[in-house]
Amino acid sequence: MPAGTYREWGADLQVLPSGKIVVAGTPYLAGSGHFTDVCVANVICFAGVSLAEAVEMAAVRPRELLGLPVPAIEIGQEADLVVFDWEPGGELRVKEVLSTMTGS
Repeated sequence: MPAGTYREWGADLQVLPSGKIVVAGTPYLAGSGHFTDVCVANVICFAGVSLAEAVEMAAVRPRELLGLPVPAIEIGQEADLVVFDWEPGGELRVKEVLSTMTGS
C-alpha cells in the first residue's frame, strides 16, 4: 500500500515511505506488511529453518513472549487450522483455513 494513514481492525495505522507500518503518529511497529504465510515461507527460505520451526516461531513464540496461553490441538478444544501445500524449496500456498471458532 502507498504511504499514508489507514484504519484497520479498529486502529489507525500508518505506512511510512520506507514501507514500515506503525501505530499512527508513533514510532511503534504495528505489524507486518505481509500475511503470516508469506512470513513463514520467507523464514524457511532465508533462515534455513524447518517448516515445524517456522510455524512454531509464528504461532507459539509470540504468545509466549506476551505471556498468553499457548493453545494445544486436543479433542474437544476450539482451533484454527491452516491447510497448505508446500515442498522444500517450493512456494507455500494456503489452501484452506478451518476454524471451530467461527463454524467453518
